[in-house]
Amino acid sequence: LCCNGVRAAKLNLIRGLGLKSMSSNSTRAMSSVAKKDGAPVLRYFDSRGRAQPLRYALADSGIEYVDDKVSFQNVFSGNWMNMKHNEKISGPFGTLPVLQWGSVTVPQTEAIAGYLYNRLGHGGKGLSPEASAERAAKNASLVSVAHQDIIAICIQAVGVVSTLQGKSTDPDLSQPVHQCLARINNILPRLDRVLGRQDGGKAYFLGAEPTVADYFVWEALDVSLLVFSPNLLEQFEDLKEFRTRLMERPNMKAYLASGKRPLLLTGSPVEADAISRLRGMLKGVV
Repeated sequence: LCCNGVRAAKLNLIRGLGLKSMSSNSTRAMSSVAKKDGAPVLRYFDSRGRAQPLRYALADSGIEYVDDKVSFQNVFSGNWMNMKHNEKISGPFGTLPVLQWGSVTVPQTEAIAGYLYNRLGHGGKGLSPEASAERAAKNASLVSVAHQDIIAICIQAVGVVSTLQGKSTDPDLSQPVHQCLARINNILPRLDRVLGRQDGGKAYFLGAEPTVADYFVWEALDVSLLVFSPNLLEQFEDLKEFRTRLMERPNMKAYLASGKRPLLLTGSPVEADAISRLRGMLKGVV
């Protein structure tokens, strides 16, 4: 598997932080923003991580929503253990992201993506039940491949290098890093071909307007360029044009320029050094 030892590395990081439960009276506020009456609330850590495409979809829709960023100080202090056991904060599974929209609580990244696909009207109009089901399946498959095979791989690669900073030499990490890049390089031409089948690559993945899947693919491409190389898409003109097309949409452009997007992908304080080190392992490859 790509990035062997990721789980062990994460466990070591958590142990190293010395997380422990805190008393209820020391629990700080759950978020950095106040809930607006009636507005949907998307809760995740103060990083791009596994929630950033959901933020794009909500921001580009024009719907007012609460981007509830949980500070990593909660993790470092141990307070996250209290928050994790509070379903009002972390949902039924004690994990983030969680979307709360009215009386509905949706946990897990891809489940939230499916909910937004329907709630934001991405299902298309006038379709037969069969065509509607096919469109929803295509959207879900794009979300999955972008999330699982690119975004998560980038997070894992940075996480491993960050966690093992000063504990492993570059040769020790080189093989799993190259495996991560190979996996992404296997997906990019496939995404390019799928996009090319839709109006010759001049639209979005499912038509003239973006769906939640487009925001996942956009983020997958963006983090790949950030983590591995700014030249990663040089062979894929349709994907490059797709990136530009989506980021030039007025609401998307305004969001990206607003400074609301978290600065870090993983939240690691040594992320920049880890990415620099990771890229060094790939010198001459990309």
